[in-house]
Amino acid sequence: MKEENVEFKIFFILLIYIYLMVGNILLQKIIRISEVTYNQIILVWGNLIFYFVLGILLTIPFFLSETKKEGNWMINYKCLLAFILPLFAVVFFVFLSHLIGPFLCTRTCY
Repeated sequence: MKEENVEFKIFFILLIYIYLMVGNILLQKIIRISEVTYNQIILVWGNLIFYFVLGILLTIPFFLSETKKEGNWMINYKCLLAFILPLFAVVFFVFLSHLIGPFLCTRTCY
C-alpha cells in the first residue's frame, strides 16, 4: 500500500469520525428544539441534511478512484432512476405527512 494512500485513508476516517461526532451533537440539539416547539419538520430536515452530507462524504474515495481511470464516463440512467425514484417517493410522502398530518389532526380531532 502506498504511503500517501494510507495517509489519505487515515485522514478520511478521522474526517468521518469528526463529522459523526459533531453531527450527533447537532442532531441532539435539533431534537430538543423540535420537542420544545413541537415542530417536527425541523427534525426531518436536520436528519435529511445530515445523512445527505454523510452520503457525499462516504462516496469521496470511490469518486476519486473513478476520476483516475481513463476513458469516457457514461451514466446508467436506468440504474439511477431505479434508486432515485423510490427514495424520492418515500421522502416526499414522509415530508407531506409531516406537513399535512398536524393540519388534518387539528381539524378532525375535536
